[in-house]
This record gives sequence, structure tokens and C-alpha cells, in this order.
Amino acid sequence: MQLHIPTLKTARLALVPPDSSHLANYLAVYGDAEVMSHIGGPMDADQVFEMMARQIGHWALRGFGGWSVQLRDSGAIIGRLGLMRHEGAVDIEIGWVLGRESWGKGYATEGAQVALAFGFDVVGAKQISAHIAPGNAGSIAVATKLGMRLETARSVPETNVYVLTTDEFR
Repeated sequence: MQLHIPTLKTARLALVPPDSSHLANYLAVYGDAEVMSHIGGPMDADQVFEMMARQIGHWALRGFGGWSVQLRDSGAIIGRLGLMRHEGAVDIEIGWVLGRESWGKGYATEGAQVALAFGFDVVGAKQISAHIAPGNAGSIAVATKLGMRLETARSVPETNVYVLTTDEFR
């Protein structure tokens, strides 16, 4: 089976297929306690490898998934961003995790815009959601800039669900 993961580009970023050469960059991001404070805590090398394998497997099984986020000017891998649909779920979810040095520069919003377009235009999603911890002000700001609206607040696990429909995206 030939796996095709497209590269998506913005002015400053390339969303590129994840591969083993990105593992050290992923470990630096996912191993950082502050980065992971709202999404389960830091990961070790085995957990990061398994997460990347799931990310690639998502492409193989669903035809969409996550990308490594690369700065176009330097080639540096600064995190991960992508689409997923958990088993049994109806909605496609978007998520992003960037290293601290990349926070506050608009990278998550910029990358998520092209990932949303891919989700709506290529995958055919009618609605895409983002599940964000209530205290994660940075990700809440990104979701808001993307035009997502708070649909519900869940208590177990504690998360706010933001949504965007195809019509709202246009």
C-alpha cells in the first residue's frame, strides 16, 4: 500500500508528512511539561513514538491525519497539527501542539487554517471540532481566531468543545 500524505503550505509554514527524522523534535515538544500541561502531561520517547505511529496510521486508515509543522525559512520542525477522528466519534477534530518558542507568533492559527480547508474541501467534513481545556488560553484564542464557537463544556474530562461548520468556514 502506498501512503500519500500531502504537504500543505502557508506563507511561513509547511505542514509536512511526519517521519522518524522528526522524533527528536517531537520529543522536545511533547516532553515539555509546560507545553503538555493542558493535554495529559509530558511524554517519554516511547510515548512520542507511539503517538507518531498513530498519526501516520490515521492517514493510512482514514485518509487524513496529522502533519509535522515546519518553518519554511529554516526547515525547523516546531510541532504537530492535524485532523483526527477518534473511533466511534462522528466529528473530525483538529488539534495543534507547538513548542513554547513558537507560541504567540500566529503559527497555530496559520497552520490550522489550511488544515481546516483540507478537512472541509478534501475530506468532506461538515463540521470540525476542537477539544480544549478551559485553562488553555492560547488554544482558546486560536480557536476563536479560526471562527470556531464554543458549543459545549464537558466535565469529564474537563474540556470545552469548539466547532466550525463548512458554512461558517466559508
